[in-house]
Amino acid sequence: MAKVIKGSAIQTEDNGFIFTPYNTNPPENTPWIILQATARGMLKCTEDTVQLRISLKKPNTVRELQNILLSDFSKLIANIDVAKLYGKRKNN
Repeated sequence: MAKVIKGSAIQTEDNGFIFTPYNTNPPENTPWIILQATARGMLKCTEDTVQLRISLKKPNTVRELQNILLSDFSKLIANIDVAKLYGKRKNN
C-alpha cells in the first residue's frame, strides 16, 4: 500500500516515489484533520502540529481588524473536538 511521506511525496509499494503538486493530492492522503471551520478561518491539526488560519479582506481600521480576528479566533477555538485533536496520538 502506498503511503504519504512529506508534502507532496508518496512512497509506492515497490519503494518508488511519486511527487504531486501541492493541493492536487487526494484529500484521503492528507495528514491534516479539520477541527473547526468558519467562513474566514480554519483550525486543523496533524499528529504533532496545530494550525490556525484566518483570512479576510483588510478592514478600514485597526480596531475593526482586531475585532474580526478576536471574534474568529474565539469561534475557532470555542468547541475544539478533543477526540479529533488527540485521537490519533499514541501517547494521550
